[in-house]
Amino acid sequence: EKANKIFKEIEKKGSIYNWYAAKKITSILIKLDKKAKALKNLENAYIKIVEPTVYEKFEYAQFLKNNEKYKKSIKYYSQVLSVIDSQHILYSQILDGRGTAYERTEQWDKGEVDLLNSLSASPDNAYVINYLAYSWIEKGINIQKSLMMLRRANKLAIYYLNKDKKYDLDNYLLSKTITPLDWIRAVWYLITIKTGYADTYRNE
Repeated sequence: EKANKIFKEIEKKGSIYNWYAAKKITSILIKLDKKAKALKNLENAYIKIVEPTVYEKFEYAQFLKNNEKYKKSIKYYSQVLSVIDSQHILYSQILDGRGTAYERTEQWDKGEVDLLNSLSASPDNAYVINYLAYSWIEKGINIQKSLMMLRRANKLAIYYLNKDKKYDLDNYLLSKTITPLDWIRAVWYLITIKTGYADTYRNE
């Protein structure tokens, strides 16, 4: 409650602070299990932005997707994709987000294209590899390829969870002895992302 009041005061300082404060208040409301109020709060803040940047649009789309407003999130992901190119830092993340939203709204053909393009732009994204592989398995297609992808996703998760990154990725994965604990931590890492436990606005 005290933190909420502080961010409310920050909101009053002007539009430059409004979006930041609104996100923090929304995060608090989500943690208090006030989802409807959180959605309305961020929607009102977003509407007040005269000319949203691609980053603000992306953040809003992510929030909508993470809180199961998939169809609405697709609209904002698409808006960002229409004004950036494949070299933009957000490109693969937006395709991942929109692909997930398409899949959750039973538009698999579009979702698969977005997830594959996201993976093409960022081949070592363990989450996208994991999500795409599980989606294929659930649909009974590309089973062998999916199993290989899941093993790679686990190895990538182990790599990114490890603090020592002095070797390049391929050399690291070839030289490191993989322990049972590594696998457990990797699976937990992937589960937290897949379930939304580690999503933005839920664990800030």
